Amino acid sequence: MSPATVLPPPLFLASHPALDFLNTYATPDGVAVEWIGDGAAFFRWLEAAGHLRAGDGERISRRNGTAAADTLAGDARTLREQLRSALRAGATARADRALISALNDWLAEGSAFARLQAEDGLVRLTVQERADAPRQLLVPLALAAARLLTEEDLGRVRVCEGPVCSLWFLDRTKSGTRRFCSAETCGNRAKVAAFRARARRRAISAPK
Repeated sequence: MSPATVLPPPLFLASHPALDFLNTYATPDGVAVEWIGDGAAFFRWLEAAGHLRAGDGERISRRNGTAAADTLAGDARTLREQLRSALRAGATARADRALISALNDWLAEGSAFARLQAEDGLVRLTVQERADAPRQLLVPLALAAARLLTEEDLGRVRVCEGPVCSLWFLDRTKSGTRRFCSAETCGNRAKVAAFRARARRRAISAPK
């Protein structure tokens, strides 16, 4: 990716962090976008997703070099596409030995610690992954994917029905009828397209 490349803001519409990770490569408006094309872009996405504190990516890159960061982004893309391929098979993704092996390899890189965090007069206990070594940065993504496989109904993992959209999402609606990544974008486009189609049919069938 050229340093001059300007990416659109990342999208977090999937209702699950593992699927937000899948959506780092998507065609939300019919044009393919790669949000983690190199190490710097990957660090920016991790910060936007809340997996990395501001400035940590630059610190890790300075310590380990740009080449290591770019290699890590390549590892992330490989894991992302393994997950995407498995999820296309639906519930049988849980039996995908290659994906399970890859996730276990990345989970083994983890080094978590507990931390008390005070917010708005309340104290809560959080568990955070260390970000001292580049490979540790993929642990939260592997953990999110593992939780998707073990805790969610994979029958509710879907791809947006928008004609030019490829974003994934987890349908958490009570009725299980969510069709679009966003009602405000692809949902509205579908309504407009349906309205125009009905108008054309009425025009064709109207008496001359």
